[in-house]
Amino acid sequence: MPRHWDPENFTLNECMRLSLYRCQCQLLG
Repeated sequence: MPRHWDPENFTLNECMRLSLYRCQCQLLG
C-alpha cells in the first residue's frame, strides 16, 4: 500500500493519474 498522500508532495495532476486517489482528487478540486 502506498504511503498516505502528503499535500506538499501531492498534486492534482498526479491525483488524476492515480485512480486510487480519485475520490481525494475530487475533494481537493
